[in-house]
Amino acid sequence: PNALIDEFGTDAIRYFLLREVPFGQDAKYARRALAERINADLANDLGNALHRSLSMLERFCDGVVPQPGAPEPIDLWFQQLAAEVVDGVDQHLQKLEVNVALVELWRLVGGVNKYIDETEPWSLAKEASTRERLHTVMYHVCEALRIIALVLTSFLPASGKEIWRQLGLTALERQGYVD
Repeated sequence: PNALIDEFGTDAIRYFLLREVPFGQDAKYARRALAERINADLANDLGNALHRSLSMLERFCDGVVPQPGAPEPIDLWFQQLAAEVVDGVDQHLQKLEVNVALVELWRLVGGVNKYIDETEPWSLAKEASTRERLHTVMYHVCEALRIIALVLTSFLPASGKEIWRQLGLTALERQGYVD
């Protein structure tokens, strides 16, 4: 595993093993499966959600998470999804279904990308009249990423901490929860 860790990183290998190997079961390893899982989940899904979110936050809100306005139905759906995912991850972990807990967490990662696609913050940023709506959307995107970082840290400590840092959050670090 050391050669794989040197090539892909500790968290990527940890993710692959936790995601692909049910607790207490045997597993098959294929280098191609490893690369595909890392690329699909970590780079494309999570990386894309994080990168596009932080880029829009910087571009449209000067890098500061704005205060939200009144929620619309899609915002309420997104909040409900986040709550369901956190609860689902907890339920699966209590049953030692670590791989299923990660599948559950990735529902929220996919939800971030879907929410962005459906709310189109880049369009909202074009008009002063939609500024409050833009702020609401960006707030919800950043809140979802904060939740993802918190939950992900239990599985992938370095990645969770890096997302936390990129979001400009420090409270948990000061309290010793994120190393």
